[in-house]
Amino acid sequence: MYFSIMEDRIKQHIDSPHQLESLYQENKHIFKLAFDKAYADIKEFPAAAIWNERLHYKQPGIQWGKRGELIFIFCCIFFAGGIAKLSAFVDMSQDQYIARNIGFIIFPVQIFYFSWKKKEALKHFILPALILCLAAAYTNTLSLNHSEDAIAQVNFHLPLFLWTLMGYSFMGGDFKNSEKRIKFLRFNGDWLIMMAIIQLAGILFIGIGVALFKLLGFDMEMIMTKYVLFWALPAVPILASYIVSNNANVVNKISPLIAKLFTPLVFLILVLFLLAVAVTGKYPYSDREFLLVFNGLLVGVMAIFLFSISEVVKNDQRSIFIKMLFGMALLTIITNGIALSAIAFRIKEYGFTPNRIAVLGADVLILGNLLLVTRQVFFYIRKQASLPDIERSIGFLLPIYSVWAAILVVLFPLFF
Repeated sequence: MYFSIMEDRIKQHIDSPHQLESLYQENKHIFKLAFDKAYADIKEFPAAAIWNERLHYKQPGIQWGKRGELIFIFCCIFFAGGIAKLSAFVDMSQDQYIARNIGFIIFPVQIFYFSWKKKEALKHFILPALILCLAAAYTNTLSLNHSEDAIAQVNFHLPLFLWTLMGYSFMGGDFKNSEKRIKFLRFNGDWLIMMAIIQLAGILFIGIGVALFKLLGFDMEMIMTKYVLFWALPAVPILASYIVSNNANVVNKISPLIAKLFTPLVFLILVLFLLAVAVTGKYPYSDREFLLVFNGLLVGVMAIFLFSISEVVKNDQRSIFIKMLFGMALLTIITNGIALSAIAFRIKEYGFTPNRIAVLGADVLILGNLLLVTRQVFFYIRKQASLPDIERSIGFLLPIYSVWAAILVVLFPLFF
């Protein structure tokens, strides 16, 4: 009886979008069955065609790209794993080799992949390839006579520079395009999430495999450590890029959820942390370890803030989350101000070192980026700025981060 009534009401209100939506929300299952039965009588109506597509639309599954792309990915994995295995044939310890070359294990194959996938012109590929070769030759010929701090800063900032070089290839060489910059930053959020998923799955798989073979009397830990991990770990970033690039419609549904989940948590942690600093009177001016942790917190919060603002604004305009993000930005600016004053104090008291110069530059850049984004968010809340204004401010300093990282990599070994 109810089924027949639903069918009649669909026919009666086929020209009323509001009434059809109300019927659908009333009982989605019965609506679909009744609509299918009534469709032959109402298919000449445009609304019927639209509802037919809506009710029978199937979400696309995981896409694996073309066969040639999969072969290319396996070649990239082999190449990245081969760079990692070179540590057994060079005149330096494995730890030293990995520290210096971690960027070359991860990013060259990413650059090759994006250049290949986007079918870039040869001129857009030559520049990154030339820079990669020069950077690899330079860093691997650095003498161990340089200060440990200088080498440590080179090892830290070189991957950051190579990451921006990956962005250059991702953007098709159009580094000045603000829309492409924000797409690249959004891609990185999805990329990191996918890498975390792959790593967790890999840990579970390896753990189960080792345990099962152990029951049979085989010790697989040495084999896994010496052989499998050298190929498996370099495979994670390129596999994540491959999956995200071919399944953006699936993966990017996770990012807004994570942004909404972490925004209130990070905001709460920042509030509690700054209150604890004020109550305990423990500031990072004289405690070097505390200053390092403080700056690590700052970088982490900054990354979460930029990731969250690009996702939350896109999906939830002028909601409570935007105001929370604005509050989080103000707290992060306060945190940055404390860190900046602390590093300035240490430079005044103890002089310049590679670590202090690097931290000072990073804090200044982060503060500039925060101020730009916070200003646009404030105007956005007051309806005096648009979403593109916020997005432009997020990616505005990306080229400057790249230049700063390159300067540290090249100049620190020369002066320290």
